[in-house]
Parts: sequence; C-alpha cells; structure tokens
Amino acid sequence: MNLYRSLTALGGAVALAATGARAQQAKSCEIDESKPKEVATASFMLTQARGQQPQKRMETIRKVVKSLTEKGDALANPAGRNYQLGKAFYILVDDSTTASNLTRGDLGFTTNTTAPADVGFLADSVMRQVESAMPECKSLTSTWRRQQGWLRVTQKASNLFNAGQTDSASYYAQRSMLLDPQAPYAYSILASLAQKNNDIPKAIEYTRQAAEAAKSDTVFNEQRRLSLFNLGILLGSRAEAATGDEQKKLAQESVTAFRSFIAEAPATDENMTSARSSLARMLSVAGDTAGVKATYAAVLANPANYSEYELIQAGLAASRAGKDSDAISLFKVALNQNPYSRDALYNLSASGFNSGQFSTVLPSVKRLSEVDPNNPEVWRIMAGVYQGLNKAEKNTKIKAALTDTLLQAYNKYEKLPTVVTIKSFNKNPTSASLGGTIENRGTAAGSYALTVQFLDKAGNVVATQTTNVGPVAPKATADFKVDATGANIVAFRYQPLK
Repeated sequence: MNLYRSLTALGGAVALAATGARAQQAKSCEIDESKPKEVATASFMLTQARGQQPQKRMETIRKVVKSLTEKGDALANPAGRNYQLGKAFYILVDDSTTASNLTRGDLGFTTNTTAPADVGFLADSVMRQVESAMPECKSLTSTWRRQQGWLRVTQKASNLFNAGQTDSASYYAQRSMLLDPQAPYAYSILASLAQKNNDIPKAIEYTRQAAEAAKSDTVFNEQRRLSLFNLGILLGSRAEAATGDEQKKLAQESVTAFRSFIAEAPATDENMTSARSSLARMLSVAGDTAGVKATYAAVLANPANYSEYELIQAGLAASRAGKDSDAISLFKVALNQNPYSRDALYNLSASGFNSGQFSTVLPSVKRLSEVDPNNPEVWRIMAGVYQGLNKAEKNTKIKAALTDTLLQAYNKYEKLPTVVTIKSFNKNPTSASLGGTIENRGTAAGSYALTVQFLDKAGNVVATQTTNVGPVAPKATADFKVDATGANIVAFRYQPLK
C-alpha cells in the first residue's frame, strides 16, 4: 500500500479556514474583559490598534503589554489578562511589517528587557493559558490564531514543500502549527515530509494529528477525510510489513481509519473505491473474515450497479475471505461489462482454479492467454486447469490430449524466454496507454518489437501501436509505454514475444 497523497496546494481552502471558526464560536465561552481596569483599557486600546498605522500600533501594543505585565501575576482576572496579551501579540503576528528581531523591551515588558522576543511563541503561550483554563474558549481563541499571520506561514510551508525545499518547509510548518495547533495543514505537510524521508511512524503520527485537528472546524472536513484515508494507507503499509500480533494491531488501526473515512466521505469521493478495497484487505490481514464479507455484500447483492473496477475489487475481497464462489460471481459480472478485461480474466481464472471449477473457467483462461501471452502466471494457471480436467476425465483418448496440453502450458510457464509484466493500463474516452516491463530471460541481449492492439468492449481493434524496446541485457528488464488514440478503448492484447 503506497497511495499516500501529500498536500499539494492550500489556496482558497486556507483562506476559508481563516473565517470558518468564527461561525462556530462557542456560546459558553465567557471571558470577562471588563475588569480590572488594566484589562478593560487593554481591550479598548487593542480595538483601536487594529486600525492604526504600524508605528502607532506598536506604541499602543507596548503600552498594553506594559500595563498588563508590570505587576506580574498580582493582576486579577488572569484569563482576561492573558486573552488581551494574546490579542496584542497576534495583532503583531498578522502585521507583515513587524520586525523579526524584537526584544522584550520593544514589546513593553519591564523585566529582562534586552532578551530576544519571539512574538509567535508569546502569542501561542498566552492563548494556551486561556485555552487550558477555559477549554470552551478554543473556538474564540482560534479566531485570533487563524488569521493572516498563520495564513502566510502555512501557505509558505506548502509552497516550499512543493518546490522541494524540505528544511524550509518544515520550519514554516512548525511555525504554522505553533500559531494554530488546531488547524490540520501543518501536520499534513510534516507528514508528507516524514514520508519523503521514509519515516513512516512519524508520518503516521502527524497524519493522525492532522485528522484530529481537522475536527476543530467543519471547513476542514475535506482535509480530515484526506487525512483519514492517508492514515489508513500508512498504517496498512506498516501492517503489511509486520508479523504476528503487531501486524493484526496495525491492520485493525488501519481498518478504523478506513471505516471513519467511508462513514464521513460522500459516495462520490475519488478515494472511496480504493478505501473499500483497502479496508477489505486490512480486515483480511486482521483475520476478520465476517468483516471482509460485509465489505462486498452490497456489490454482490446488486452487481449490475457497479463499475468493472468496483466489481473486481469486491471480487478480490471475496477471494481474500476464502469465498471463491462469490469472487467468481463478481468477476463474471465484470467480464460481462468488459469481456477482454485482463484483470477480470486473470482473477476469474485464478479463482476458478483455486476452487476446482476447471470447466467453468477454461474459456476465460484461453482468452487470457491471448490477451497476456508472455505472462508465465497465465500458463501456470492454464496448466493447473488442464491438470484438474485431466484428473476428472475417464476417457483415455481425451485424457491423453489433456495431458499434452497440460505439458505444453507448463513448459511455457517454466521456459518463457521473454516475460512481459503489465504495470499500468489507463484509459479515457479518446485515448489509452499501456505500461510495463520486458524481461529478457535468455543468455544474450535481445531487442523487442511489442505490438499492442487496443480494443473496444466487443473486442474490435480500435488502434494498433508497436514500441521497440532494447537491446535488453540477459537477465535484465526494460520499461515500455505504448500510447494510443481512439474512442471507447476499454481493453488491450499484445502479440506474443519470442
């Protein structure tokens, strides 16, 4: 599982986030801004400060900070005091002209005046104190956290990540997280950076935090869904590599993430089909056979309502659950939609072989050998099918013919000199492309002309393209890609290579 989709752009989504939290301000939050007089005066002065020119604004904030801090903790109403300080510091954070090398004295503190002052750190620190004392006020404090200063550093982190400047992206993402730890974007960027460094445990942790942070505001719903999907993928990749109880634990955590995604995402979400398929796989790894069956029950009940891809994924889920008869039923419907679908042909053939339904799947095995003739697994399945037919046959003459065909198929499985591995088939209404590798199993270098026919649903040839590959060294592979233009391409077959 390696489908993690990193955050690539913020744009308007972040701008919307800057206002979304205001609409959710908790009514139960009641910070007293009227007393003592230092707090009341600070509230009035800060309202004026937002409309002042930078120099005047700085003078106002310096007076506010001095009046609120010179008495230390002796000042009554600490929540009101810290809230005013938070507002003051976030006003400076939002002002892009604020100097980056301020001292405590510059800000109005009367102690340790020459020490450097990080306005962002101070802003977060005092707002955290408010949020700790009055958790119901987080939606109010977020209206100060999630403004232009936060927006600037978050957008910068995203742009630097997209530009490949990972160290700088990490710095600005950390700043974004400092200014507003309840917004998910910084965690997503840091998760992407961790994945780039192949630090999957850290990527999982940041993605988990992104999903949790996104619950703070409905404006983050899309980012939460993406985080849940990515979390399922990342946990799944760890589960695939683990063993024993640790594997089952990770698989169950992946299941939880996928189930949350499926429950929250609209049916039209582009990741929905992949999430269902991955959920079935993780349920299988976790040993939950009943859960796997539930993932494809709706498709099995009404297969005509689903696409070829969805049917194949449901069939794979049934196969993992050991329900080969269900899998065969689903693959057959997929094959009715697209009779030359390599994936449907292959999986129907494999399931039929596994379940001993040799006569039933023989036609699909034969067609598969025409579609994908240089795939040794195709010939292994064919040999197995003919072996099954041979064992059941009583007629000596027919049995001998079946033995001959079995041996021919097995000989191809063992001795194919050239192997074609299909890795991608992409199609749209007007074109298609096929990609994969050619493996030279011989003892001398070889060059290959791979001819691919692109087919419509009826098996008619829409386009034919040939690509030259090589020379390929002995025991080596080379990539290929074949593009075609034409309407209604849904399948392919290629001519055998020697």
